[in-house]
Amino acid sequence: MIREIGEAATEQGLERGIEQGMEQGMERGREEGKLEGIEEAERNVAKKLIDRDYSDEEISELTSLELKEVTKLRKSLEH
Repeated sequence: MIREIGEAATEQGLERGIEQGMEQGMERGREEGKLEGIEEAERNVAKKLIDRDYSDEEISELTSLELKEVTKLRKSLEH
């Protein structure tokens, strides 16, 4: 009987652990998705500013993109 109680408790603990892990994983995934969406929006704005002949420095100041990322984006659009 004690063994059965221990096994049931272990199973419940595992189930709770799996549920918590899944919840944390989904929350982390949502946060990462939001960040990716924001970064993609910033790149889209940067592309428009590049088309309007803004300098890389200006684009970096107006967006949250690093200067080297803006420069890389500009080069990728030239090809």
